[in-house]
Amino acid sequence: MKLIKFISVALIFSLNLYQAAVAETLSLDSNGLTLQADWKPVGEDVNEAILLLHGTMAHKDMEIIQALQDGLFENDISTLAISLSLGHDQRKGMLPCEGTQTHKHANAGKELALWVDWLQQQGVETIWLLGHSRGGNQVTSFVLTHPGKINGLILVAPPSVDSARLAEGYQLHYGKSLDSVLALAQMQSANGSGQALENTGFLHCNSAAVSPQSFLSYYRDANLNTAQLLERINLPVLVVSGTEDRVSPDIGPAAAKLKQANISLLVVEGADHFFRDLYADDIVDAIVERMEPAE
Repeated sequence: MKLIKFISVALIFSLNLYQAAVAETLSLDSNGLTLQADWKPVGEDVNEAILLLHGTMAHKDMEIIQALQDGLFENDISTLAISLSLGHDQRKGMLPCEGTQTHKHANAGKELALWVDWLQQQGVETIWLLGHSRGGNQVTSFVLTHPGKINGLILVAPPSVDSARLAEGYQLHYGKSLDSVLALAQMQSANGSGQALENTGFLHCNSAAVSPQSFLSYYRDANLNTAQLLERINLPVLVVSGTEDRVSPDIGPAAAKLKQANISLLVVEGADHFFRDLYADDIVDAIVERMEPAE
């Protein structure tokens, strides 16, 4: 009988731990679109939290975001992992290349602002932003346009390329001049025809229909030189780079050249762009150390 009682108590305890570890899915309205996020608080009264943002056309449920969210929870850090709508209601999974692409790089800032406001309404006073890949660039831009809102940044493999490198990469990947596509997009945007660019290389889509405004936002208007943006930021920043990253290989060397005391660089040996397997643990350990208040 005692054994049965012990097993019952153990099962209840395990169930409570499981329920505490499961994130709560939240929804917010944004101009008629439903935004979604996973809220994983530690305890009831949360004073400090990290907001996690995914990379290009990705989502909150991808492996690296979930691994970081789980690891941070285990270290008593509350997190909010969001999915950008990219113009779609209740978006789930990777955004497909099919269909006309109308989302814009800068739209991330508007949705980040809504979720930051939500955190503040819950009583969260200290907010860090974590961005993976393009998300790292977008959260950096957000800090520059929303001073005083954020307490620190964690940038995991963000891009750090200037316009020349961007054009070089476009030519190499799609076999077409970026300037020629930009000229067409600018012409169609200026005349207001609304006609999409057809069969166009766009982000990781080899052939897509893209609104001219969307193409311009990603390839003309976005400053993807994240290291350059960091020169204007005085918040605590942790930059993470993998030695086997072939998507954002420039950020490690670029961040190493920055001589700002507020910026720390973690180079993870053997990690690729997505820090699979146990590499996410290295990031979590560095985050915990970076967020600890100085004695």
